[in-house]
Amino acid sequence: MKMKLRKSIPWIPSLLVLLAGIVTVIVVATTGKPAGVTDYLSVGAGALFCLLLTFLNEKFRLRISLFTLSVVCAHVFLSVDCGTALGAYGYFGWWDLFVHGLFGLVCCGLFVGLYMRFYGERPNLFGLVSFLLMTVGLAALWEVYEFTADLFLHSDMQGVEAAIAAGLNPLTDTITDIAIAIAGAAAFYATYLLDAKYWGGRLYGTPPMPVSDNADMNQNL
Repeated sequence: MKMKLRKSIPWIPSLLVLLAGIVTVIVVATTGKPAGVTDYLSVGAGALFCLLLTFLNEKFRLRISLFTLSVVCAHVFLSVDCGTALGAYGYFGWWDLFVHGLFGLVCCGLFVGLYMRFYGERPNLFGLVSFLLMTVGLAALWEVYEFTADLFLHSDMQGVEAAIAAGLNPLTDTITDIAIAIAGAAAFYATYLLDAKYWGGRLYGTPPMPVSDNADMNQNL
């Protein structure tokens, strides 16, 4: 019984996102809030992503910690459910900047954490730059998704119409989102370097024994 309970714990964050997604869809559908196809697609895709990440983590032993999974799932909930479906982007002008900055921080943190868990050491400068570029690439990929949704579903996820109405460049939202994601990554690196040099890893942890060494030790035992 305890073993089954222990195995089910990693699924809690993603299942909570799934539950939140169901509640969000019900709220949007029953309160008369204007909603497009992209709202429902985004909620479903967010829940599916969290479930898939948890499945891959358990199936292939990616060693993503429960804390990291919880942070990733929380970001999906804040950006997709609250931001897109429930309209937080429209209610709070700073919400878009907040979730994109958080994305940059979480994404870089996930890459660095996985590297330390698998290799048992902190990434060098080349690794840190690579993780930054990967984060920027994922941020750009999200913008491609928004552009594609706007193109085929006639929505305005990129805020082009709002930008034109305000007399701004139509690319303002896209470039700002990517720039804020970079700022979030920079915030992670700043705190990560401070943690490594002055705080003894109390914030982000220290590199554990690499996976290969753990396997060798188990064989020796």
